Amino acid sequence: MPINFDLLRRLCETPGVSGREDQVRDLVIEELRPLTDEISVDTMGSVIATKKGKGGPRVMLAAHTDEIGFLVKFVEDKGFLRVQPVGGWDPRTMVAQRVHVHGYGGQTLLGTLMPAAKPIHLLTADELNKPPKIEEFFVDLGLPTDQVRTLVEMGDMVTMARTTERVGDMVVSKSLDDRLSVLIMIEALRAVGPHSAEIIAVATTQEEVGLRGATTASLVVSFFAVFAAVNRQGSFRAFALVDTLLLLQALVAVTSTMGLLISTLVAAERRAEAARLLAHDALA
Repeated sequence: MPINFDLLRRLCETPGVSGREDQVRDLVIEELRPLTDEISVDTMGSVIATKKGKGGPRVMLAAHTDEIGFLVKFVEDKGFLRVQPVGGWDPRTMVAQRVHVHGYGGQTLLGTLMPAAKPIHLLTADELNKPPKIEEFFVDLGLPTDQVRTLVEMGDMVTMARTTERVGDMVVSKSLDDRLSVLIMIEALRAVGPHSAEIIAVATTQEEVGLRGATTASLVVSFFAVFAAVNRQGSFRAFALVDTLLLLQALVAVTSTMGLLISTLVAAERRAEAARLLAHDALA
């Protein structure tokens, strides 16, 4: 199966930190609308798209749309932006990175992310061994302070300035976690054949700050089984995407004969219960 690299690129390069997933949500809705029968957006901003079945169980496919990033805290007197991290960052990967500041007026500004530190040739041995702290980082837009304050407001979104590229047999990009899984979810729906299950594709929000969108979506959607697509790699081999697509299609296809899956789950639960009883007897 060919990889929809164009869609992967669009998904990864569209900005959307936790709580600011609007642009990604619009793209996901655009892709899911012709593939599903009903689409809604819940109060957390998660997209819930339903593909009707023929009386089978309800199965939810979930992937989150948000990415780690920053929000502008304030503008310093010299025009530098101090930022608040959104999601889990490793400060060692943040030094001298290009970023996009998405201004409230709709403009996107290119800047550099740097820690407030002395040049390397002035650092002591002890200072060289200390990694930078997140609170030391600032964004330099290369603009006069007055202009920065005109273009940027507190709370504006900041994302990494990265394009999605093929590198040998791999793809490198920002936000592969979890836009790759959003792609897998969309392509699985595009490829699925006749099925009895009701398939509910959920593009969740605010995963990077506590699984918030998935938690609320699971309360709204009553389902028999859920498959959460998660990507934990900063890069991946291109053929791995094909394997993952085929796997997810198999998961969707098996919903047409859920009796086998149900019996497997019941048997597994019985084995687990037997193991707990044996452990209890052994301890007693």
